[in-house]
Amino acid sequence: MSSLNVSSYLHIYIGLFDNKIQFGRQQAALPVGEAILQFIYYDFKPIVNRLHYSIDDFSPAHPFFRASSPQWQLAFINHIEKNDKAGDMPSLQDIIQLQDKYRHMMETLYESQSIADQKKFRDYTAGDDWISRQNCFSNMRINYVDTAFTAVDYLVTSLDECLLLEFTELLRRRISYKVCKNCGRLFIPKRSNTDYCSRIVTEDGKTCAEVGYTKTFNRNVRNDELLQAYTRAYKAHYARMSKPRKRVANMTREEFEEWYAEAKDKLNRARRGEIDGEEFKRWLKI
Repeated sequence: MSSLNVSSYLHIYIGLFDNKIQFGRQQAALPVGEAILQFIYYDFKPIVNRLHYSIDDFSPAHPFFRASSPQWQLAFINHIEKNDKAGDMPSLQDIIQLQDKYRHMMETLYESQSIADQKKFRDYTAGDDWISRQNCFSNMRINYVDTAFTAVDYLVTSLDECLLLEFTELLRRRISYKVCKNCGRLFIPKRSNTDYCSRIVTEDGKTCAEVGYTKTFNRNVRNDELLQAYTRAYKAHYARMSKPRKRVANMTREEFEEWYAEAKDKLNRARRGEIDGEEFKRWLKI
């Protein structure tokens, strides 16, 4: 590790009793593994070949950039603008290459399973020692960040160390990932049955979860005549309960709930072949 001074190192706090990581005192804690996802999927293309930069161009890529000291940020931006290949600071191309390495490694480790396999990791890294050659973090100690967050406090002096620290922790803690069925990118599921991430993917602000589940529902509806008939009847009966009309017999909340329970039961029985499907659809029209 390079010599430490006030502008060259950053405290990283990793939860002792929970899977949280905090970059510097002023940043909010994140789930371990979330910042790496933020980094490997950040789009650097719009800022390549600029003449001038600000730290805001890099802050969305990883918390390391916005948590570092103002002195380091100024030195980093000057280094990037000069496209300096020398010194300890990474060039923009260095950062993009680091991004490519971590993205490829993580997508390989998690492409067919939720937790990284030790053998798969060894096989992947056997021919490339770029991880083992990186400098290590130091000055590990217990730190009571606040009343609810007891953490192990590390010092890091570079983005490389920052990524390595979180990566080793997500492996050690066996953090689960899944591949989003809509965008195809890794994400940390809040529940084991979650298939879509919460990234915004449309111009009107819809997330993969919203888009994905809508697509799945619509596909199921199109492919299931019984469900189509049930859905139409549900909407009609719900309208009779929620929007009273003069020419249509209205329903109370209790009547609707009773119909809903019976219709759901009949739908399931019709799908299992216990009652005739055509009979079920005729019943729905009553």
